[in-house]
Amino acid sequence: MKLLTIKAGPLTTVQDQGRFAAAHLGFPPSGAMDQYHYRLANWLVGNVAEEPCLELTLSGGWWRAEGEVTAALCGAPMAMEVNGHSQPLNTSFRLESGDELRIGPCHQGWRAYLALGGAWDVPRPWGSASVHLASGVGERLRAGEGIAVGSRPSGPPRTLPGHLLRRVEAQRPCILRFASGPEWHHLTLTSQRYFQQQAYTLLPQSDRMGARFQAQEALATSGFEMLSSPVLPGIIQLPPSGQPIVLLRDAQTVGGYPRLGKVAEVDLNRLAQLRPGEEVRFLPIGWDEMARLKGWEERIFEALFGLGRPKG
Repeated sequence: MKLLTIKAGPLTTVQDQGRFAAAHLGFPPSGAMDQYHYRLANWLVGNVAEEPCLELTLSGGWWRAEGEVTAALCGAPMAMEVNGHSQPLNTSFRLESGDELRIGPCHQGWRAYLALGGAWDVPRPWGSASVHLASGVGERLRAGEGIAVGSRPSGPPRTLPGHLLRRVEAQRPCILRFASGPEWHHLTLTSQRYFQQQAYTLLPQSDRMGARFQAQEALATSGFEMLSSPVLPGIIQLPPSGQPIVLLRDAQTVGGYPRLGKVAEVDLNRLAQLRPGEEVRFLPIGWDEMARLKGWEERIFEALFGLGRPKG
């Protein structure tokens, strides 16, 4: 089966759980920015959690099915139609050969995930299909290109259980829980207080590499020399401007700015849905609580996919 692209959105790319076998070569993990909705989309179509999806940023696109496939859309609410008839999010549906799928722009949130049931026939350099535009690993989807997916018998339609639904606009300002990092103690006491008390605005310069923030009071360190050190998604860096950056899925693997802390992975999914101009606040937690939050979400998916893995 192939899903042929008639018109693609401004930034539609193939993404999965990420590329973790090439960090020593300087490649970031990449992968779906909102891992929560990405995995839910795969569950809806009966895939394993690691199967690629299309990440739709700001707007969807227009496709024609060349064959039969089960599909589902999760994440930012985008209006979706099949042959001109409205189709809800968070529910799997069947595309027949010749059907046309149209997905419009989102007016809340930032990203949605289109899953197709079956094994995706896409390149997987270093074990991942995730596109990383800066290094030339893959490209954004363009008109005329197709996504080939192995055929699989369709099962009954699936709808997300109510307790798993998360409205992308539910919590404003967005609370980002973080644990202190190696250079936290180099912040002045006044700056530590500012960081935890003031609201930060997400800037338009943000992208898949990092979320850039600005607040009224810039932060300052006590002055020290720092060598380049390892970084990963979720790390909060403090550049000379005194305004923090939260590194995201396409961030570099080493950096020379102070690492104030690390944002909880479960909150990075919420951050991935914020629009420029929206506000966040940083809430300190311990590393034990960070691990507990991660374990809690992983148990949700273990239970979900343990009961719903495709057979054969």
